[in-house]
Amino acid sequence: MLSLIILISPLQTMAEPDDKTLVILTTLSEKPLQPIIEKFKQQHNDIEIKIIHRRTSTSIKLLNQGYIGDIDLVISTSPFLMNRLIKTKQLKQLDTKYQPPLWLAPHSLAADNRIVVFGYSGAVILWNKDYLKQYQLPIPTHWEDLTQAVFFQHITMSTPTRSGTTQMMVESILQHYGWDKGWSLLLNIGANLATISSRSFGVSESISSGMLAAGPMIDSYAINLAKLDYLGFSYLSNVALMPCYVGIIEGSVQDKLSTQFIDFLLSEPNQQALPSSTLAKQSIHDPSLANTLNFTLNQGLMLQRELTINTLFDLAISQQLPQLQDAWLSVIEAEQTFKDQPSKLAEIHRAKQLMFQFPISETQALEMQTMNNHYGGDPQYNPVKVRLLQNWRQRLSLNLNKASRIINDINEQEHQE
Repeated sequence: MLSLIILISPLQTMAEPDDKTLVILTTLSEKPLQPIIEKFKQQHNDIEIKIIHRRTSTSIKLLNQGYIGDIDLVISTSPFLMNRLIKTKQLKQLDTKYQPPLWLAPHSLAADNRIVVFGYSGAVILWNKDYLKQYQLPIPTHWEDLTQAVFFQHITMSTPTRSGTTQMMVESILQHYGWDKGWSLLLNIGANLATISSRSFGVSESISSGMLAAGPMIDSYAINLAKLDYLGFSYLSNVALMPCYVGIIEGSVQDKLSTQFIDFLLSEPNQQALPSSTLAKQSIHDPSLANTLNFTLNQGLMLQRELTINTLFDLAISQQLPQLQDAWLSVIEAEQTFKDQPSKLAEIHRAKQLMFQFPISETQALEMQTMNNHYGGDPQYNPVKVRLLQNWRQRLSLNLNKASRIINDINEQEHQE
């Protein structure tokens, strides 16, 4: 009898893998992966497959703590996880036949033959039609749409710290719009957030359940929800493609079985079924989605400043969300109150600019990047980094306070007149 075992207990409790056990570490959700696993087991009905699901950050910690010998394969859309495994040579060198198609190569990390791309995704904005109708909201199809004041408290997203796909979206914004305009856009979207999801798929859950109107996510979640006629989505053309990778851990006891699994993922039947499968990835033989997008990410820059962007997003948005929301609401209300008074609207516009002006330059962020590269991401080992973070936190807060004071002054003047 075939069985699929999802491990939720610590790896120390795992039995030593035998010659019929394949252990897969993945950052993907378990449920979409299960049907593909079952199809593979139908061709190898004497094997057992164990899946270990972890987020990107915990996967890295797991592999650095000596458990890598228990794992045979890694499956992930996270370039950060796969790049670290490549750099530390924890992945096996593979045959050159596994190289991705030429059109997909610029979007992937597969140049050194240690990882294989077996599918890819794009980024979308998912929306709930019933919610939009109820609150008389427009359909959001671009990043700029999510900055509109009408979406205040109606949208959600995850954070780059908790979601590798969100990190690719944030990095795409910064590279496409430039540092200053990119952060201004992110701050404006952040001010409209009702919640920040702790999980990537939590965004789709909030929207599909009717709790919120819209949010950005990887297309796999949206495609799987397409059967619900009250949901819709639109691709974001200025966000990088997101390849799905698989790699074999160096020294895996299941080298042969792992290679067979990769061959299965790349097989023609599986590639044809991939878009309509629960995994909902685009086939590497189909460039149609890639042809509709107009953006290629600078992978080296993204990987180099991963920790810095995570830190800045948390400082600017996650950790000061209530203050950001309060300041933005005061601006929205003031715009309505003084809509017929040009002089006061000019002051309100100045407050809005201050709110969404990012006070840390790209050059200054390099200082943090250098520290991260030298000391790692944990600030406790570097008091200079602690002071720098405190300085940045104060500067971000100062902008919000200045904006709020401008609005308060306008309101007080109105009461005195």
